[in-house]
Amino acid sequence: MANTENIDYRLINLKNVTFSNNKATYFGGAVYFNNISVYQIKLDNTFFTNNIAEIAGGAIFTTKDSNNPLIFNPTLYENNKSNAYGDNYAGLPGKAILSNEKDIYTITSGNPLSFTFQLQDIYGQKITDSPKLHSNFQLKAELIKSDKTDSPIITTKNFNDTYIMVNNENTFNNGQCILNDLKIFANPNEYKLHFSIENDLYNIKFDKNDFPLIIADCSKSELVNYINHGQYNISYCEKPICKNDCNIGICMPKRENDIDNYCECYDGFNGPSCEIAFEPERAENTVLRITGHETKIELIRMDLNDNSIGGAVVIFDSEYV
Repeated sequence: MANTENIDYRLINLKNVTFSNNKATYFGGAVYFNNISVYQIKLDNTFFTNNIAEIAGGAIFTTKDSNNPLIFNPTLYENNKSNAYGDNYAGLPGKAILSNEKDIYTITSGNPLSFTFQLQDIYGQKITDSPKLHSNFQLKAELIKSDKTDSPIITTKNFNDTYIMVNNENTFNNGQCILNDLKIFANPNEYKLHFSIENDLYNIKFDKNDFPLIIADCSKSELVNYINHGQYNISYCEKPICKNDCNIGICMPKRENDIDNYCECYDGFNGPSCEIAFEPERAENTVLRITGHETKIELIRMDLNDNSIGGAVVIFDSEYV
C-alpha cells in the first residue's frame, strides 16, 4: 500500500454548481483535471448539462484515473457530447484489449494469424479516435521463448535468428489496430507471442500478453519447404497446387513415384478434378442370424424390398426368431 501521509491532497468542493453550455476544443467540455489523484473532490448538488468537447470528455476529462465514484454517477449528467469518446467523462488511453483472444494459438509455419486490438481509456471506455490523435501509436508483435521451447540450438542469444515475422507491425486507426495477415516462419515448437506499443506517451497496458503459440508440423495436405536464414534452416508449410481444380476435394502433395500433385476427392465424388458425382454401392439386404448365444454368425438372404428396417443389414437373435 502506498504511503499517503506526505501527499498534499487538495480539496475541491463543488457545491450548488451547474456547468452548462460550455465547450472545449479538445478535452473536458466543462472541467479538465490534471493529475486528479492528488485531489479530494466533493460534488454536492452539482450538475453538468449541454457541455461539448470536440474530442473526449463532454463534461469532465482527467489525465489520471479517479477513484471517486461520484464521477460515475449518471444523475450528474444530461445531454453532454463529445465527438470521439466519453460523452460525460473520459480519460487518457489506458489499455489495449485483444478482441479475438484465445487461450492457445496453433498454426503451421508460414500460415497467417489475425489480431485486433481496441484502445480503451483509463475508465474502460472504448476509444473511437476519429481525430486520429493516436495514429502514431505503433503496435508490434514479437516471438519470444516459452518455458516449453524445446531445442538444443535455440538460446536467448541466438533466438531472434531462428524465426522470421512478416506483417507484424501496424498503427492504430480510429482506436483499433489490426494485424490481419501476421505470418510467422519458425520451426515446430512452443513459443509465446509478445505485443508492445511504440511511441506510447501514456504507458498503455495490455489486459493480457505473452500468448502461448504452438508452431505445429505441416499437415499431410501441405508441402514442407525451407528458408535459409543465416546459419539456420527454417521450415514452413505451403498448400500444394494441382493442375486441375479440385472442385469437391483438396489438392494433396504428390506421392512417391508420382509426377504431379493430385486431387483427393470427398466422399461421393471422383475423377481428376473430383467433378464426377456417384452413388456409393449399397450392400444387398442381408440378415445376420446369431445362433443361440454363440459367436458363430450365419448369413442368410431375405427379401426386404421396402427397407422398412435395416436398409442394409438386419441382425436377429435366433432365440427370438
